[in-house]
Amino acid sequence: MIDQLKNIFKPHEDQSFYHIIYGINGIGKSTLVKTASKEVGQGVIYVEIPANVYNLNEAFAKALNIPPDKFTFTNRIARSFLESKEPELKQYLEAIKYGAEVYKKKHGKPPVIIYDNVDHLVAKHSKILDLLQNDAKKSADDKKYITVFVSGKNSTFEKMHSNKHIWPHAKKLVMEIGELSKEESMNYLVNKRGIKTMKEGRIDTTEAENLYELVGGNIRDLSNVADKFLNNESFEDIKQYKLNRVSRKFCNARLNKNQVYNKAGKNVIDALLYNNKMLDYLTYRKFFSNPNEANEVLEANIFAHHPEKHTVTFESRVIERYVQENAQYI
Repeated sequence: MIDQLKNIFKPHEDQSFYHIIYGINGIGKSTLVKTASKEVGQGVIYVEIPANVYNLNEAFAKALNIPPDKFTFTNRIARSFLESKEPELKQYLEAIKYGAEVYKKKHGKPPVIIYDNVDHLVAKHSKILDLLQNDAKKSADDKKYITVFVSGKNSTFEKMHSNKHIWPHAKKLVMEIGELSKEESMNYLVNKRGIKTMKEGRIDTTEAENLYELVGGNIRDLSNVADKFLNNESFEDIKQYKLNRVSRKFCNARLNKNQVYNKAGKNVIDALLYNNKMLDYLTYRKFFSNPNEANEVLEANIFAHHPEKHTVTFESRVIERYVQENAQYI
């Protein structure tokens, strides 16, 4: 995965498309992107989009290594965008374009700018995302620099996909970062976290295998259960903790009995269990009254949309286990 990302961050001279990197929450997108960008080194600008748009000034200033007050951006950006004006952000983009031209002349290839956590822009500041996506298209057309968007929400993907005149410039639609393999997960639990015992002179990894079977290859979940296990919590207590969290997620998603999306959710679950835990995205949407309802349930992180394959699965291994063990409540 790191090598794939490094290839994205080292574009060829005449590249004319941008990239979207997608993965569910907790899958380790940001960690992998940061690692790959550091290994590539020169020619990569990393911008972490803050949850609070008023801090966007500092985010760009940090990425470009310039004083935050270089442009009159702080605290005015949100107001300017709400009024459909983007003068301050455009100053940063102009600075990037100028630097990109200098870099390309010197190194013979365009630099890369990464926008991580663009999900923060969708709900209330989609105009900023539109501006960045338009700029990504134009800079790719002009072969000045290549943009990489990093996202973990279906709503972000749908928003960007809706810009039909811009979307074709996204390479292969999207690159998805998936879970760790069993081998990678076991290596993390056994070798990096030390979850192993000696029995009769041999290394026993039963506890690590049980933890992996509970949560799968989601690195955030693996880290969480490893922390609990190393804090002397029993496997049964860890399992119950994770299942209780899933139970609350089902309630918040309104999928339980007598809740508004129960029938549709149950149909999706039955279809997933019948179809090897994978469902075509369009089939998934047909279970709901309208696309907005389907997307609302996806945002609740019970199910996961995989744009590259256009499929829907359970969001995690522990959700799948909850479904299998608590069918009477769904």
